[in-house]
Amino acid sequence: MKRLEGRVAIVTGASQGIGNAIARAFVREGAAVVINARREDAIRKVAEELSAGGGRVFLRDEIHYFPKIVPRPRRCSSSSGSTTRRSSAPSTTS
Repeated sequence: MKRLEGRVAIVTGASQGIGNAIARAFVREGAAVVINARREDAIRKVAEELSAGGGRVFLRDEIHYFPKIVPRPRRCSSSSGSTTRRSSAPSTTS
């Protein structure tokens, strides 16, 4: 099992530079990755490359229902160390 198997990462600026390297590292470690960038053509090319290598990669506009990636709620720790419940539904707050 890879270190990030079952985890989801959201990476902005993934079409080039550091964002691209981060997205590739997350995929390599087994995470499902939602990628986004300003240049539509470039980000689609990155998604194709990562998917062809076996990665679970989603573009921002492909995510209409979050459980498509994370099927059930999980417990996670906040940065303060307390445990919180993460909902599988998108947040309705702005």
